[in-house]
Amino acid sequence: MMYLIVAIVNLIYCIHIMRVKFMKPTFKLDISLCKYFIKEAFPFVLSELLVIIYFNTDSIMLSMISGNEYVGWYNASYNLIFALLSIPTIYTASILPSMSKNFKNINNLRLIYESSFKFLFSMSLPIFIITFIFADQIILMMYGNEYIPSIGALKILIFVIPIIFLSYLSGNLLSVSNKQKYVCNIVMANAIFNIVLNFFLIPKFHMLGASISTVLTELLGLMLMTYYISK
Repeated sequence: MMYLIVAIVNLIYCIHIMRVKFMKPTFKLDISLCKYFIKEAFPFVLSELLVIIYFNTDSIMLSMISGNEYVGWYNASYNLIFALLSIPTIYTASILPSMSKNFKNINNLRLIYESSFKFLFSMSLPIFIITFIFADQIILMMYGNEYIPSIGALKILIFVIPIIFLSYLSGNLLSVSNKQKYVCNIVMANAIFNIVLNFFLIPKFHMLGASISTVLTELLGLMLMTYYISK
């Protein structure tokens, strides 16, 4: 109910701003425009679906292979990492208009990307170091003694923070450059790679295997994005 209420309030506010600042919305069906939007949006939709798949595959496979107890320990660490991802999400959303505006100005676009790359990396590094060093205190403070097994998973999963911070930025650059198909291909490769890794690592290492799989998957995605951007 809270999600619904917030969504309705947000929609009303956005429509009000649009009417006051831009235009009064009208509702009519334009088939050709709809086809164009669906075609352009399809890679984004497919990418989001694939992200959902490989972000949850590890928990599902961990539950089937190792049991729900391991899922609880793993998700305790995973949720802490997920909460930190709001930082690159907010930052990349804030610079997206500037990147879009300078889409055809390669020098300005490069400057925005390079300065943002340095900023996000310098922000992620202390988060990584502090969390890695104090992982045991963080888990005990947040969850208690019952979640001591989560400490090992957190120490591995925290390696994804610098990687994902830069992946968000790189993905945005490819999207504003009209290369969303590349992003979709990268996410598809990530999904396949993640499932294969989980299949081999979880039976042997349980939640530590799932953690390693997550880190290696995100690293592969960043490497592919960097390759496409350099080209």
